[in-house]
Amino acid sequence: MANARMRNKAEDFERMGVDPKVVAPWEDGKRNGAQPGWIEWWYFDADLDDGTKVNLNFATNPVIGSPEEGLHPFFYANVQFPDGHEINDFAFLDEADCSFSEECCDVKIGPHTFRGDLETYQVHVEDVKGISLDLVLKKTASSWRPGTAYVDFGEDYESYFTWLCAVPRGDVSGTLVRDGQTRQVRGRGYHDHQWATGLLLNFWNRWLWGRQQSDGYTILVFDSVSNDATGNVRFPWFCVQDAQGNVVLDNVEMGPGVDIRMDGEFVLEQTGKTLPSHMVYRFERDGVKVRYELTELRFLVGNDQYAMAPAAIQAAFRSVGAAPSISRHAAIGKLTIERPGEDPLVVEGEMHYELSSQYREFIVDPADHVTERDSAAKLPLVPQPEWFEAPVATTGPAASDIDEGGEPDPGLAGSWDCTFEGPMGKSNMKLVLEVDGTTLGGHMEILRKKQPVQWGIATADGFEATALVKVAFRKAEARIKGTRDGDSIRGTVELPTGLVTFEGTRG
Repeated sequence: MANARMRNKAEDFERMGVDPKVVAPWEDGKRNGAQPGWIEWWYFDADLDDGTKVNLNFATNPVIGSPEEGLHPFFYANVQFPDGHEINDFAFLDEADCSFSEECCDVKIGPHTFRGDLETYQVHVEDVKGISLDLVLKKTASSWRPGTAYVDFGEDYESYFTWLCAVPRGDVSGTLVRDGQTRQVRGRGYHDHQWATGLLLNFWNRWLWGRQQSDGYTILVFDSVSNDATGNVRFPWFCVQDAQGNVVLDNVEMGPGVDIRMDGEFVLEQTGKTLPSHMVYRFERDGVKVRYELTELRFLVGNDQYAMAPAAIQAAFRSVGAAPSISRHAAIGKLTIERPGEDPLVVEGEMHYELSSQYREFIVDPADHVTERDSAAKLPLVPQPEWFEAPVATTGPAASDIDEGGEPDPGLAGSWDCTFEGPMGKSNMKLVLEVDGTTLGGHMEILRKKQPVQWGIATADGFEATALVKVAFRKAEARIKGTRDGDSIRGTVELPTGLVTFEGTRG
């Protein structure tokens, strides 16, 4: 496989039809197709003046993609309140209830929408765990992309990862509804857009992403290193803009006038990885010198994605030496700008950054500018069909607690609209049940996948059945157990990823 490279040459801009200096609204529209494994998302966050933090992700597919043709729209919301209350919710929506424009950012995922033209955006989030949002984001800094926004990981433009920073800085205003109470809010916001042709670990070893808004200056850093299979190429994307949105300096590749050091280290308890505690970026161009220094203050939030994965996916991770994790940190960011004949300008303040690490080790080595190393040389790409598909369990019905000779329950027949509560919040499930004596059949829809219910038993004492479902994008057995009370049902679904509870009413 070819080494990773920026699409940053004159012929790349011509081929992509983009202006090297100006971002057009269509670039924030839908860019990817619906091939298996492809991903695309629009990200928005806001820091409100009252201390509330909002993070939203509108996606055509979840970050691990889908093994099937077509779109599998996904919405994620995280809202943190200064009183400690937090919502963390996600949902898969039916493609028929979603839309994505290619002309500009005009995204609808179920009842949630994100629309804008690079200058002004409207954000609508409808009743997620008692939280609703209607926000306006008005850009106050220039849209920016590194090169054409594309990094290639193969020949003939066949495999790529992208980043477009549509709104590096913006003013946010609007309303927030919490538990039926509406209030006006104001703050600062950010929006970027990414699309790619596969799993992140097929491209990257790790990255550091962050931004800072201090004293009118906007600083963007997205420092990424490709994996061993694509040459461990480093892309230190960096941009500084002044209060008027003018670019003071930007950078897209390693080269003359670029120096990066990561020194100091600490072990993050949540992942067991050794991470850098101090980072220094130096850039020099046309007589202007920029130094950006990050000093880690504290861990904010994160997870060990390897530990959270089902056993079959953990095995796929291990087969290529992968152990994905992600963490966010508070830091002090210090920017120094030196221009000939002028006193140095120093801007300093608190900022947040994200460290994403796809492999087992994040080695801090101040003598080596590429600080991350894979566990083995020249790891192959993860083969996506094997990644998503695991052997199908066909163990048949489990030993039942229900007496097949009990009194039949014909009232269980029909359609039931359910919600299930799992480790990451609530999602929808539908049960369409057929009853013949004490034999239960029909089908189950969970995470947008319809599968037949089999080996089912239903009596007045309760019901049990088994269904083969897609969960974490692989086939697995689901054991369903529940009871009916009039037009309501409740119970559990046992999956390889854990036990979830559900409640439902007659549809």
